[in-house]
Formats: sequence, C-alpha cells, structure tokens
Amino acid sequence: MRLVDMKTHGQYFRLGEDPPHEVAFGMVGRFWGGETRWEEIDASEFSSFNRPGYDHPAVVQVRTEHIDLRRRGRGPRRRGTRRAGVAA
Repeated sequence: MRLVDMKTHGQYFRLGEDPPHEVAFGMVGRFWGGETRWEEIDASEFSSFNRPGYDHPAVVQVRTEHIDLRRRGRGPRRRGTRRAGVAA
C-alpha cells in the first residue's frame, strides 16, 4: 500500500498530511504475546483510543526533496555539503 492511497479507516490509516512535506499514519493493535491482533478504527478515534492491552503508535513520514538517496550503502547525503574525500 502506498501512503497516498491510505484511507482514514482500517488497520492502518492516515491521520493527516502536510503536502508535499509529510504524512502521518497510525495503527491500533496488540503487538506482543504471540499473534498480533489489529483493530480497525477511524482516524478520528485514534487520539482517544484507550483499550487495555492494546497500543496505538503513530508514524510521521517526512518527505525531503534535498536528500540524495542515490548514494546506496553510504547513507543519505545532503546536497551542498562535503565530506573529505567524498565527491558530491
């Protein structure tokens, strides 16, 4: 599933976004003690969700245009910065 296709109801759901910079999504479930159990809820219920034995993490995916991800294996490199012995 692509983040742009994520709905506001389900096991994974979009909480909000600030296009084109970031998108936040959440999930609700029980992630320990054997089999993972997911809950389907609406994004509007996320902040008030309080069922014992369940957790509800949120993730923010930040989109940055100035990070060069083509440098595989060497980590992202910010454009305009230089390290000794490494070409941009």
